[in-house]
Amino acid sequence: MQHFRSSLTRLKGLMEQKLPDGNDIYGYSGISKQSLLATIETAYTLSHAINDPDETRFEVISLKRAGSALYKTLKDFLEANTGETERRTGFEIDGGKVESDKVQ
Repeated sequence: MQHFRSSLTRLKGLMEQKLPDGNDIYGYSGISKQSLLATIETAYTLSHAINDPDETRFEVISLKRAGSALYKTLKDFLEANTGETERRTGFEIDGGKVESDKVQ
């Protein structure tokens, strides 16, 4: 779970740097930078409830695999977001893939 938590920490840092402030990120009503950061923090805290012997359980292995794929997708998206004035439209997660168009 250490790798999972490290990924969450890196993702949180990217989100703090790259996401715009405001209550409607990319036009999604009620989705704010602070609420997304709180969600990452909650996942990090909950991950401590998984003990070493549990890491071989199917559910934990599935969580780590899905988390790894989503981390890569979100990392790529955030790293591609180069300017605060840029907006992204069409941000949809479909089967783990993010489709996004930049609009200036």
